[in-house]
Amino acid sequence: MKWPNEVQVTLPDQGRTTGNAPQLSAKAGHLVMECYEDEVPQFVDAEIARRYGSLFSTIPHFRQTGKLTATTSTYITRKNGNVETVLLFNRSEKQVMVLNELIPISKTEAGEFIAFVFARYGLVSNIVFNAITSDLRGLRYPYQQFLCAEDIVIGPLTNVDEYSASLSKNYRKSVRRCTNALLRSHPGYRFAILPPEAVSEDLVRQIIGFNKARMAEKEKMSAYTDEECDWIVALASKLGVVSVITIDGKVCAGTVCCQVGHGFHMLVSAHHPDYNQFGMGMLCCYRSICEYIERGGTQVHLLWGRHAYKTSLGATSRQFDRFAVYRSRVDYWRDADKLAPAAAAGYLREARLWLMNAEGQDNFKGRIVTTMWRVLRQIKQRVVAIK
Repeated sequence: MKWPNEVQVTLPDQGRTTGNAPQLSAKAGHLVMECYEDEVPQFVDAEIARRYGSLFSTIPHFRQTGKLTATTSTYITRKNGNVETVLLFNRSEKQVMVLNELIPISKTEAGEFIAFVFARYGLVSNIVFNAITSDLRGLRYPYQQFLCAEDIVIGPLTNVDEYSASLSKNYRKSVRRCTNALLRSHPGYRFAILPPEAVSEDLVRQIIGFNKARMAEKEKMSAYTDEECDWIVALASKLGVVSVITIDGKVCAGTVCCQVGHGFHMLVSAHHPDYNQFGMGMLCCYRSICEYIERGGTQVHLLWGRHAYKTSLGATSRQFDRFAVYRSRVDYWRDADKLAPAAAAGYLREARLWLMNAEGQDNFKGRIVTTMWRVLRQIKQRVVAIK
């Protein structure tokens, strides 16, 4: 058979010796495909971080969320000896679920993997990619595509001076004003990135607690559930970069971030409510980003959630889609009971994104949407207050 990129390959037998991946060697481009059945080799931890730089495509994340199992398999392509693609997947009788999320996958890479799976696993009828960016137009297999996730990203970044200059004049003034006010009122003010040995579970939970305290002060619910707090603590213990602002040695604000390759993923940024007047949260966030750049960071991921402070920091939105690719149209329509809910969720997310993009625009549509969002938020706050 011909692969989507017109490279002829020969599929190996299903069986293999444990620890040795079967290889599919191509005649052109020195392309080699490897599949480790029910195995994730040790070298994958570093390679997947290097290749994608996404927190949601790391072994610690897969392990903490329970996605990494004893039957998780690994698909790898190498070109001229260099790793090009690293995809982890779980397989049931009829479905392959790719674990990697919040990553770009080229049309060629996706096509190679899809053709590989359908050729190798005769009973598999569909392959699901969750939260990726790709262009599958022209793919010979039917597929469903819907928006499913968002990441707010600062970058690409080169140096602190260029980043600072890219921010608004008013924002830079606010940083200087808040810094000077803090130093006048609290000469013991200090900012620091902590060494790994100084990062404890108690400290991470204390910083999350600042967020919960501020939300309670506003009569709002914190976005950090107990399950998400456990996830943050677990990842911080493996990949964490924690920064704090202290006054006379007491932690008053902090950020919890995870470094993956040259990307920094900010999971929490919060300050104690007693220091609202000093813009301490803004200061801690800005100073942390500057430190990430000094440490070689080229992107800072603020993850999902539309907040004004993210825009002020120069962040822009990136959208990710869910793809479900089917072996045939018969398989596609046979899965109709799953297609309808997925389509409804996708259209709902797209509608919400349209409303968020319209909010704040200086036109009739923007004013209507802004008013509607304000009313809905007030209703939500009152419901939470009653509870």
